[in-house]
Amino acid sequence: MPKISVIVPCYNVAPYVGRCLDSLINQTLGDIEIICIDDKSTDNTLEILQEYAKSDDRIVVIAQKVNGGVSVARNSGLDIAKGEYIGFVDPDDYVDLDFYERLYNAATQHQADIAKTSLITVNINGTHTASRLNMAVRQDKLNFQYEFVTAIYKRDFINKYNLRFLPSVSLGEDVNWLLKTVHLANKIAVIDETAYRYLRREDSACSQFVNRSKIEKVCFASANLLQWTNEQPDISKTDYMNILRAVYNLLTNNIVRATTTQDKELIGQYIVDAYKNTRYKKDVLKKNFKSYT
Repeated sequence: MPKISVIVPCYNVAPYVGRCLDSLINQTLGDIEIICIDDKSTDNTLEILQEYAKSDDRIVVIAQKVNGGVSVARNSGLDIAKGEYIGFVDPDDYVDLDFYERLYNAATQHQADIAKTSLITVNINGTHTASRLNMAVRQDKLNFQYEFVTAIYKRDFINKYNLRFLPSVSLGEDVNWLLKTVHLANKIAVIDETAYRYLRREDSACSQFVNRSKIEKVCFASANLLQWTNEQPDISKTDYMNILRAVYNLLTNNIVRATTTQDKELIGQYIVDAYKNTRYKKDVLKKNFKSYT
């Protein structure tokens, strides 16, 4: 059993995926498997993956028969992963060479279901910006609401709760999966000594504006997370409110990214519907919407 399985979903990333794979095959922790899922790319991404696999038997390449989206690709990796822990890397990003060794040591030392480290954004102008999320996660694990790629997750724990990404969703799917995973985890070990390098691209899924298809997906991710949270037995009010913050952030953050009045109204209706199904309505109004009218 490898110590870590790294899942890399790939679609038309030929200019970037080589750097990503170089950062993985040269990890100081050599006992890893690298699962690359080509999501029916139309460029030469699959050929690049296959060439890397020829020279490194730790690389497993899955060629999807149809383009199913990033969630389906990640789930395909989860279904075959053999590692003690599982990590995720997007193919246009890369990680420090000691990334997985330090995360694995932290996870096993603290017997944690999750170990998390830092994220550094590599901006298109060449500057680097460090995230400050780790401090908040140390205060409350449910502050870990984004940056899911900065962590590793115990495979037995993931499979015990059948934690999978929403198949039809490619925006907000990471927050949806992460909040469920974090809530169920026994412990999160947090370190700062190594980093995930996130490349900010103008054409990425997190670009400035979103179309109707992406809006519908992020609204579904939000509604699904709220429904799941409402179904959790014995969830504390504090934990409930922390997850609700993510539910509403998924919606409110995308209002400003919507380009038409109709799209903004669709998100607004989801906000109203979510509020109707929310516990602690007075607290939600006070804490989640104090800056909104």
